[in-house]
Amino acid sequence: MVQLLDSAGNPLKASDTAHRTALLETWRTFSAQRQWLATYWARPVYELWLEKAINRGLIESSEAVAAKLDRQLQNSYNAIERDSVVTNPDTGALFYSANSPP
Repeated sequence: MVQLLDSAGNPLKASDTAHRTALLETWRTFSAQRQWLATYWARPVYELWLEKAINRGLIESSEAVAAKLDRQLQNSYNAIERDSVVTNPDTGALFYSANSPP
């Protein structure tokens, strides 16, 4: 059981419902912060890294692998960039482009 403490380190005298509410609110805050970090920092950094790695020849693009194998790849997606949003014709929007705000 997780116990909530006040600023002096003493256990809070509150009901289980109040404890649960406080924990859920904390979870929502952390979840929102994690989503923000992934959307506005991690994803753009990954996109830029991947683009540079493909341009330098460290990683082959899916088009290059398909051309080398002389067949279409089965486990890859075709993405289309339109209005700064990269979309998949089958599933819808995937992510915003790294160089433009949502």
